[in-house]
Amino acid sequence: MTALRLCMEVLMPARRQRVLQFKLPALKTLADVALACETVVKGVARGRLTPAEGHAFTIMLDARRHMIETEELDARLCALEERQDRPTRNRLRPLPSGSEDGDD
Repeated sequence: MTALRLCMEVLMPARRQRVLQFKLPALKTLADVALACETVVKGVARGRLTPAEGHAFTIMLDARRHMIETEELDARLCALEERQDRPTRNRLRPLPSGSEDGDD
């Protein structure tokens, strides 16, 4: 019987953490991340999450916040570079050759 139990423990190890069923909003904007952080804090305060689980969620949410900030910064940088590559209408055009000195 002991051998069978040992085999089962190897094949199906015991979970070290519980499976959580905790709903968070979609995380597409920084405002969504802030709302999710509030949800985690409320979950810990109400006892639905342990402080350690809340901390783990907070670390994941911070990583998502960082990724959203990076994506937004990349989009802004691309837009600036694109704008810089396009000629603007207000740039002065060179004068036609022969009329640079204005002696007509």
